Amino acid sequence: MDLPKVFLTSGGTEPASRRHPWIYSGAVGGMDGEPEDGELVAVHKAKGDLLGIGFYNGRSDIRVRMLKFGPAEDLPGLLRARIRRAISLRSAVVPSETDMFRVVNSEGDGLPGLVVDRYGPYLVVGMLAKWTERHQGLLVDLLREELSPKAIFFRAGGKVAEQEGLSPRAEWVGPGERYVWGKEYGHKFKIDLEKGQKTGFFLDQRENRRLVEGLSGGRVLDVFGYTGAFSVYAASGGAERVVMVEASSEAVELARENLRANGMEGICEVVEGDAFEVLPGGDLGGSYDLVVLDPPALAKARSAVPRALKAYRALNRWAMRRVAEGGFLLSCSCSPHLDRRRLQEAIFTAALEVGRDVQVLAVRGAGPDHPFHIFHPEGEYLKVFLLAVGR
Repeated sequence: MDLPKVFLTSGGTEPASRRHPWIYSGAVGGMDGEPEDGELVAVHKAKGDLLGIGFYNGRSDIRVRMLKFGPAEDLPGLLRARIRRAISLRSAVVPSETDMFRVVNSEGDGLPGLVVDRYGPYLVVGMLAKWTERHQGLLVDLLREELSPKAIFFRAGGKVAEQEGLSPRAEWVGPGERYVWGKEYGHKFKIDLEKGQKTGFFLDQRENRRLVEGLSGGRVLDVFGYTGAFSVYAASGGAERVVMVEASSEAVELARENLRANGMEGICEVVEGDAFEVLPGGDLGGSYDLVVLDPPALAKARSAVPRALKAYRALNRWAMRRVAEGGFLLSCSCSPHLDRRRLQEAIFTAALEVGRDVQVLAVRGAGPDHPFHIFHPEGEYLKVFLLAVGR
């Protein structure tokens, strides 16, 4: 297999030899050939030995995303094998009465920069690397052959697309529709596939929603509720009253539809407003037996971490003040640049500031359809703390 060659520096060889899938621009010492962005290349160690193959991108700080360590293989066959392995895993871990879940989770499934989510008969593809654009036709063929979707929606945009040199896109391949209904543990949700957050729904929180369902009783406060998923689970679990706070009017409209579809509209009140204003000072009706705090990513870049930490401390401080003595707080962060230790420190500081006795009951992450690779710890982006809040 005659591929352009990328040679690593001696300093770049060491982390790559530990099988980390990202090779940064500073680790590249030379090249043989002129690969185009998104093209498959052979990666060699500083002394010339073959390390493996990966996708090159001269515009990205991540110069090569490793696809395979070891000898080169035929690209269509390798991609097909990885997709089949991912499908097999989901058949083992996706629960019954659930028709929306992650099929391919980027580096976690050995397909760096590729996300594929299933929503009933439709697939949504998140394009996070240049190679997914260059090989879009091949991906369409493979996904059709292996998953038989009615249609596939390709999404690329934002800072990631800019950094990767991806053309912004939101396009259907096949006869798609913007809104679809999906099921999760039997609960019904209306999904905006074209303009919703992520690929339309926060699929990674499924098992944490199930946890909330088991904990619910009494009064529940759902902060940053988006389209009402945590609220639906809380009401299903026996909550007497659920109050959901969400700033987006479009999300609020979908939340109300989801609550009606699940017969929960009489239990749940939706408050449209900015959580940073409503949580510390709004009239939310006293204390709650369970507070769910699930903000959007507040640190999308390393430079944003100090500011994000201040925000997480404030949010947890305000949330703890809302928890009744003996109640629970589910505190989440999906910021990829904020690790578990620093989030725990923010929660510690918040507890100290409000003078509450706080126990850590569990530390959780995304569901098993969102695996992260042991050689790629950056893939563990979702951090969830279940806390018992005392006096």
